[in-house]
Amino acid sequence: MMDIDSIQLNDTPEFNWALLNFPQDFHEPFYTNYIKRPLENIMKDNKFKEITTNTRFLSKSVCGIK
Repeated sequence: MMDIDSIQLNDTPEFNWALLNFPQDFHEPFYTNYIKRPLENIMKDNKFKEITTNTRFLSKSVCGIK
């Protein structure tokens, strides 16, 4: 499985300000919950293995094998 989405809090600390402002600026009510729940942990909890993460600017890809 591969997911590409927004970076999450502290993936790139210098952009935390943008992540924290995004829900207000773009009316995304669930975004704050998303940025606080690392995808890697969710994948580990669901038995994924060989999890890799890459970040580019404000995007993040997470890949794992089930």
